[in-house]
Amino acid sequence: MLGLRLLLLKLLSLAFILYYVAASFRKMSLTKQRKVDKECRVFQHSWSVAYLFTEVNAIPACLVCSKQVSVVNKYNIQRHYETHHADRYLSLQGQPRRGKVKELIADLKKQKSVFTSNRDISAAALMASYLIANGIALASKPCCEGEFVKTCILKAAEIVCSEKLKLLLILA
Repeated sequence: MLGLRLLLLKLLSLAFILYYVAASFRKMSLTKQRKVDKECRVFQHSWSVAYLFTEVNAIPACLVCSKQVSVVNKYNIQRHYETHHADRYLSLQGQPRRGKVKELIADLKKQKSVFTSNRDISAAALMASYLIANGIALASKPCCEGEFVKTCILKAAEIVCSEKLKLLLILA
């Protein structure tokens, strides 16, 4: 009988330990894990000269190869620079390095402006076509009358290339 009580006591203590361990695991799984991208890390502008990086849409991007680093911290940016570009740009120090950074940033802005200027041109062309269609609908005239075509062209030129409108008025 005594042996049975000892066995029962050991089983109860083992069950209590298992319950305690399971409860602690449940608590661990319920705690929120740390999210690195939510830590409000900020790009330091000194990294531009030191590691040839800049910030594009709140994400650090390499000025040389345009790769983006997912987490904004010094170690990741430094590691990218040292593994990919240090051998080529380590000799540049001081003013020549700052000049190279300015040159790379200007190249990046030039690349971005190609896309924005195309978007602006196509938006202006769309607006001009809407105005011409509106003019045709309001006038109820065919597109072969000279004066009507002239007014449509002037409306389109005013939107698409307003800086050359004076030249077009001289020709008309």
